Amino acid sequence: MEDKNFIERSVEFLREVVSEGKKVTWPNWKQAALATVAVVIFILISAGYLALVDWVISLVLRIFI
Repeated sequence: MEDKNFIERSVEFLREVVSEGKKVTWPNWKQAALATVAVVIFILISAGYLALVDWVISLVLRIFI
């Protein structure tokens, strides 16, 4: 009996997930591509900044150690 309750609740949950998924306004391909490009650019800028900071710290440590 408890297994049926679990299965019924699981099926109901999945139905609700599908129902909510249909309500979502999904981005079109152009919006998705622009967002992806923005994320990649941000990652590259962040990586460059962290590389620069790492390089400066390593120079400072070489001088004092």
